[in-house]
Amino acid sequence: MKRGSTHLFLLFVLPAIALGLAGQTGSPSLSFPPDTSEETISKTLQFLNEEVVFIEGWFFNEFQGQTFHGDGASISKALNTLREAGLEITLKFAELADAEAAFQLNQGGLAETTMTINVAHPEFEWDQLEVRLPAASEVDLESD
Repeated sequence: MKRGSTHLFLLFVLPAIALGLAGQTGSPSLSFPPDTSEETISKTLQFLNEEVVFIEGWFFNEFQGQTFHGDGASISKALNTLREAGLEITLKFAELADAEAAFQLNQGGLAETTMTINVAHPEFEWDQLEVRLPAASEVDLESD
């Protein structure tokens, strides 16, 4: 019996540990700073479920990526909602391979959230995009 357990461990558990956990996600999910309230988390995920269209998502260990459909106004709202939830966002602009995607969210742990806006998206209009940058007094310049 002990030998069979060892074989099962070597066959199934060890590769999962070595390779990590990975897969697709069926709905938006994010990692939040530890001090984020349940209300804020709920409000943010509700926004990502109702105000923009979730296309697809994936995860590999603590890394995750998600693709959304929307217009410039919804991108602005998403960016502000994420910022208000306490996430530090790196904003990038690119032509994404997925023509349906208005933007992608990628996270690599709690401190690294990147929003990539698809500038080739047919519904993207620059005049709809509004980005609020915090005042210098709101930014902790000592942390980096």
